[in-house]
Parts: sequence; C-alpha cells; structure tokens
Amino acid sequence: MIEFTHNFTGYHNITLECSGHAGFAEAGHDVVCAAASALMAAAIEALGRYPDARLTVDARDGYCLIRCVYTPETAAVARVTVCGFEWLARQATGYVSCRRRTRAVNAERIAKRREALKNSDAPLHPDGGSV
Repeated sequence: MIEFTHNFTGYHNITLECSGHAGFAEAGHDVVCAAASALMAAAIEALGRYPDARLTVDARDGYCLIRCVYTPETAAVARVTVCGFEWLARQATGYVSCRRRTRAVNAERIAKRREALKNSDAPLHPDGGSV
C-alpha cells in the first residue's frame, strides 16, 4: 500500500511524504504507483520554481519526502498535491491511503515499527536490549 501523509506545521513548514508500493500490478506496470510518483514529481518540480521555498527532497525507491517553507505559493502547490492523493485514494481504494500527519499518526507508526521488530529476530536496540 502507498501511504501519503501531509502536514502544514505551526512552524511554517510543509511536509509531504509518500512511501510504499501499491501492489496493484507487477513492478514496472503498476499504474497506481506511477500516478503517485507523478504527483510527487510534479510537486517537486513546482516547488523548485520558488527560491524562497528552501526545498529539500529525500527520494529513493518506494519513498519520497518533500519539505519546504510555507509561503502562499508553496501552500497552493501542496494543496493541489494533497487533492491529487485524495482523489487517487478514492479511485484506488485499498492501494493508497492519504492522511494528515498528526502526533497520533507518528505514535501509530512508531508502534507498528516496534511491533514488527518485536516479531522479528532482530534486536530492538543495537545492544540487544529494548528501546
């Protein structure tokens, strides 16, 4: 599943994050993944046109994190990107989720990671102890 989260923080920053793979079709032929990639690429391209945005991007296979300063222009780009992901989530139910990042979302992600590690053979902490 592709998970898209967004946040317009009180510190005047914008965060757009997309992770995962849709699993709608085999790699290289997945139109849902292609749509999500196109939305994130368009956001990067548009935000990059505003020097005041102070854009930072971390992009790799299955993951993209966009951060920038909140301005009226960057907020407009971010809102369009969010609208695109909301539409994609409605069209590809079960393959895409779209939500606003809150502290509850962060806590949920941490809990999932801890549970996954607890159920694996890997230690929770580098020294073998728990987190």
